[in-house]
Amino acid sequence: MSLSKVARLAVVGITALAAQAAFAANPTFTFTDIATQLNVVDAAAINIVPSIFTGPPTPAAPGTGLVTLSTSNLLNKNGVLKGHQVATCVSISMNASVDTEAPGEIKTCNQTMTITGVGQLILSGTINRTAGEGGAKQTLAIVGGTGAFLAARGQVVTYDVPGNPMAHMFEVYLLPF
Repeated sequence: MSLSKVARLAVVGITALAAQAAFAANPTFTFTDIATQLNVVDAAAINIVPSIFTGPPTPAAPGTGLVTLSTSNLLNKNGVLKGHQVATCVSISMNASVDTEAPGEIKTCNQTMTITGVGQLILSGTINRTAGEGGAKQTLAIVGGTGAFLAARGQVVTYDVPGNPMAHMFEVYLLPF
């Protein structure tokens, strides 16, 4: 490999590290939500198989398969309406953990945050609802977007607003694109 190629790779590596450091330092946006609708659909009729590798299908544990549908308005730090979000979450386990959190209700979620006049951020991931209610921060991946967010990648850190379990903070960390 030529010396100029090595130098270019080094510059790219340093630039990527600087971008990651900036990404980790401060959120690009911060929103608080105000719930507008929350529906829980009892999916008890769904027979979810906990693992296809452990033997014959078994009935799902109580609560597994519950679907939560939610919508909320997104407000900036000054309380000004900036958009809305919609989410669909499915309970996967009622007593498991994500990372090192205490066991709780694990949900897999798909969410769309619409920032009015700017575009949409598409989020996906797994959260521990029980830990979230206890103040733990949850992280969802930004897997794409529309409008100004067409090539968006990054993460959203969300947590309950202290004293208001129906409101959440969303810290949006976008990678440079």
